[in-house]
Amino acid sequence: MRTCDNDRDRTVTAELDLAALLSNVRPEMREGIFVFCTIAESEGIPATVNPLLIFREREGTTLVLQREEAEAAGLSYQFASRLITLTVHSSLEAVGFLAAVTARLAEAGLAVNAFSAFYHDHLFVPEHRADEALGLLRTMPTPQSRIATGRAFSQCGGLLWPPPPCAGGQPWSKTNPVKLEAVFKGSGASLCFAHQAA
Repeated sequence: MRTCDNDRDRTVTAELDLAALLSNVRPEMREGIFVFCTIAESEGIPATVNPLLIFREREGTTLVLQREEAEAAGLSYQFASRLITLTVHSSLEAVGFLAAVTARLAEAGLAVNAFSAFYHDHLFVPEHRADEALGLLRTMPTPQSRIATGRAFSQCGGLLWPPPPCAGGQPWSKTNPVKLEAVFKGSGASLCFAHQAA
């Protein structure tokens, strides 16, 4: 875990461990429909809008804001979405968490635009599939156990949980892979077991 002191002299603890993060995702959906707009760098942000996010790219400035604000300001927009916050306090240095989460949604053919803030990770998902996305995140699989022999890995998201050394200290080969659901149980991800050739 990572700790730091903020300007209110309060200790903040962020989780780094992937297994702990996946076990405590706790997604919450925010009210409202959000959209993505872009304006030229030379343009000012309309005074009538209050963007949730502002990101400056060379091609223009992206605004993420409530759809009704964009429409009232006459801004064109794309990707009408709902915002899901993963309320576990994830470290900005955590490895593999968003890969696992977005892979879970990708398996269902769900587009997602992710943003990491100081305390939490946030996901913008298509408005018409938001309830489905929330359900998938509430049932996120977690690493159930390590495999006694061989090496289990997921081809979706690049996640890897190495096992203890194999018997006799012999190297394991990637021959004869077989389907396995021991590490990402019920995830639907493509899991393989690489075992020593006979």
